[in-house]
Formats: sequence, structure tokens, C-alpha cells
Amino acid sequence: MTTGPNLPVRNVIYIQGPYYTTDKVAYQLHDKTVSAKDYYAKPLKEQNTTFILCFAHFQADKDGYGLLINGVHHSKITDDDMLPVATAAKNGTQFLISIGGWANPITWQSIDANPAACATALAAFMKTYGITGIDIDMEDSATATQVYAFIQALAKKVDGLIVTGSPYDATTGFYAQLAALDCANTTQHIRWYNYQWYGDDAPLNLPTFLSLSSMIAGWYGNRSAAYNSAMLNIGVFPPNETYDDITKVTAAMTASTVPWGGFSWWNYPTLSKFSA
Repeated sequence: MTTGPNLPVRNVIYIQGPYYTTDKVAYQLHDKTVSAKDYYAKPLKEQNTTFILCFAHFQADKDGYGLLINGVHHSKITDDDMLPVATAAKNGTQFLISIGGWANPITWQSIDANPAACATALAAFMKTYGITGIDIDMEDSATATQVYAFIQALAKKVDGLIVTGSPYDATTGFYAQLAALDCANTTQHIRWYNYQWYGDDAPLNLPTFLSLSSMIAGWYGNRSAAYNSAMLNIGVFPPNETYDDITKVTAAMTASTVPWGGFSWWNYPTLSKFSA
């Protein structure tokens, strides 16, 4: 009997923006300032894709803890800026928002100090624009118990909250703690991992996938049934990983019998393959 290829479960695209200029919120695409509509035009054409908006940050303000998107206070981001996202979300496109990113210690310090207040600030933004989940991209230092308290507080405010994580070799200890907390919870919030192959400079092949998947399975201990390899996405950042390498690992994964998540593409609008 002939069977079809071993297809991935999901396709994930990171969208980094908006960026902040001195006088307004601006969307940068191929080193040009463009409208939000033009910025989102290319990636949002992709079908059957989950989009992760980058990055959400928190910092103390007069009202407690305020939400910033790439340094932009949420009050400066207009409904018109977010219209492409809100419209696509209403039509069934799944959006997550990534928290943290590289060199953002204040975000994790804020969550450590008051996870509930940070969750309240983010939930309002998410519900306004139809964002249904978060990606935890912790690349500094954070307390796993406080981050999980933040996740639990947010889950009470956002129905069906989706949580993903973006580990790489230097942060696996934190994610192992987070996975253990998730296992101990009645509801498992973490749905999948966007493992940063480029962060590890890891070989893009099936043996590396199996090795990393085995490591993540170990995070779940005696709750191993809570994890399977389809929860592991291959995080790629061309040209760190060439399109030839991506094509080869796709062929290897689809020819195998190993369930796999798919790809998580970093900074999609700047990928030369998709340039205008």
C-alpha cells in the first residue's frame, strides 16, 4: 500500500514590526518605511500559516506595567496600524505575539515583579486585535515560576490561550523548568516549540531533529505522554540556513516516519526568496 508523505503539522512565520522612529510608528520593509498595509501584504498572503508578531515588552509606568511593542507604547499603535492583523484574524488566521527576544531583561524583570499586571496589559491588546496566543522567547534571565504565573494569569483573560516557546542551547534550562510547571498544571498550555536552529548553529538534518526532540521529551519526565515530536518546529533564519539545506531537510523529514511540527521562519518579510 502506498502512503502519502509525512507532512508537517504547521507553518509559522515571525513578523518583526512595527519599529519606532522619532516621530511615529513606522514599518520597515527592505530598508524602506512603508504603511502597515504594505508591510503585512506579503506574509499575510500565505495560507495555513500561524503568524508570530514580535516583540511584546513590559516596563513599569504610572499605571503599573505598560505594554510596548518593539519599544512603542501600545497607546501609539492605532487600529489602522493593526487593521491587516485584525481583519485576517477575523477571517480565521492565527496570530501569536512573541514576548522578549534578544537583550530585553526589563521585560522579564517586570514579569518577575508583577506577572498579573503584565498579563492584564497584554490581554487587552490581544483581545482588541484577535491575537490568540503568545510565544515565550526568553533570551536573558527569568524566573520560570513567575513566567508561568504570567501564563496562567493570561489564560484566565484570553480564552483558549496558545503558548509556544523558542528555546536554543543557552536557554534550555529555563524551558525545562517551564515544561515541568506546565506538566504539573491541570491544563497544559504549551502547544509547541519553535526551536532556534540558528541560535545553536545546529546542523539542519533529521539526526539533529531527533536529538533535540529527545532532549525536549526529557523535560517532561514521567509525563512523557504530554510531549511528542510534532510539537517541535524547526526554526530557520535564511541565510544562516540555506534554501538548499531547507529543501534537503524537508525531503528527509517527509520521507521519514517521524512526526514533525514544520518550520518557523524568522523575519519573513526580509527573506530574499520572497522579496518584491
